[in-house]
Amino acid sequence: MLMIATTRRSSGTCTMAASSSSSPDAPPEYEGFLIRPASDSAAAEAAAGEGGHMQMLSDLGYSAQDISMVGTDGWILLDPSKVDPDARHGGLAALGTPESTEQILQDFKSRGYDAEPNYVMTAQVVPNDALYSSIAANMRLINAESAWDISKGSKSVKVCVIDSGIQFNHPDLAGNVITVHDATSKPNNNEAGAPAENDVHGHGTHCTGTVGAVGNNGIFVAGVSWSVSILGCKFLDNAGRGTTATAIICINWCRQQGAKITSNSWGSRSPATDALKAAIRASQDAGHLFIAAAGNNGIDIDNNDFSPAGIKLPAVIAVGAVDSSDRLAYFSNRGKKTVHLFAPGVDIISTYPTNTYKALSGTSMATPHVSGAAAVLWSYRPSATAAQIKEALLKGVDVVPGAALSQTGGRLNLRKSLQVLQNNFPLLDVLQDLDAASRPSRTSLEATFTVLHWVTRHSTTCPACAQLLQDVQLSTSGVPRAGHGTTA
Repeated sequence: MLMIATTRRSSGTCTMAASSSSSPDAPPEYEGFLIRPASDSAAAEAAAGEGGHMQMLSDLGYSAQDISMVGTDGWILLDPSKVDPDARHGGLAALGTPESTEQILQDFKSRGYDAEPNYVMTAQVVPNDALYSSIAANMRLINAESAWDISKGSKSVKVCVIDSGIQFNHPDLAGNVITVHDATSKPNNNEAGAPAENDVHGHGTHCTGTVGAVGNNGIFVAGVSWSVSILGCKFLDNAGRGTTATAIICINWCRQQGAKITSNSWGSRSPATDALKAAIRASQDAGHLFIAAAGNNGIDIDNNDFSPAGIKLPAVIAVGAVDSSDRLAYFSNRGKKTVHLFAPGVDIISTYPTNTYKALSGTSMATPHVSGAAAVLWSYRPSATAAQIKEALLKGVDVVPGAALSQTGGRLNLRKSLQVLQNNFPLLDVLQDLDAASRPSRTSLEATFTVLHWVTRHSTTCPACAQLLQDVQLSTSGVPRAGHGTTA
């Protein structure tokens, strides 16, 4: 999980205090402002006219070098080094207090702009180099081993890890990582930049291994999804710091690359900004799941700001952390309305730069378990919607005491989530594979009878199965109608 640090600003500069010692009431750190013309405002008309944003901002005293475009919906980032309140905002006090920040925002709004702080996010985990004997405890806890008898994943499913980059040539990752892009290198471009071959920080490589380290290759670890196509987008710099603006660039890039899932082990004790919500909503509209760490503050986020896990959108799944005994991790945020489920997040062994492994703890470590599980589910039911995958994840949990303060009251169970999909879509795979216009093969007929037999056995516990036994007709010649005297 990534945590926000606190800051004090003076004359446009900032210093970062250690996030572990920050006061819960300290103002969140930010770097500059995200602004766009408010709808039906004079600023919007100016932006749409000749010169667009450039002319509009020139009128306020900014030059082209002062701004960066963020996303595709009109948001721009003002260079924090150029945000001089004394020079450009009528002698306002130096930034650093909630009051002065609010003054800056109100000044922009009075000129016809939507304005939000560009919040800073930093990586924070709890390292532990011991407990290597428990290397597979997390996979056993989520019942992954029995799930792998059914599905180990598929390269057809793309997961995008938004983090500090990935060591993509790590021997346990190279077979599954497609590419890694750097959103920190081109701040003036909507697209991510050049390939980021190395993850200096290590956080992203660790999370990636849990999602999809290559399985059954005789090396050290296996991910939840043995086979998967992993994309990486580096939004945290080598010190583990990123901002709302660079996160948005990554979210948009992952969507453009066709990822079905983003794994987001980062966050901020700040309100959810409209710009960030808009990027997630665009991915949601593309059929995407946004899986996010609930945070490491040990607080109830029903009553405290935490973003992006606290964003109330259907695509978002907020993940808390339990230990190997299903006890609530001491650091994990919780919330009966906001956190959806829990997953293993204590002493998780995974890949780490360079070509090594490390044990780390945090909701950062819990989140990729759920991301990997979603990938396995989608590989098993490729035509399932994001809502159906989310439903399977949440309905398949094991109810455990440590997860009581969540919507489900449960911890991830991959095998049970697969069972939810089996109950919801008993005939899906075979019906998709059969070509009703062609002569049936022996294989297709055998597959059909196998599924009909499964439906018959489950008709008392699966309402959809009972209905299918009455209603379904397989038009392939030679296949008897279900419910008319023949079962396999």
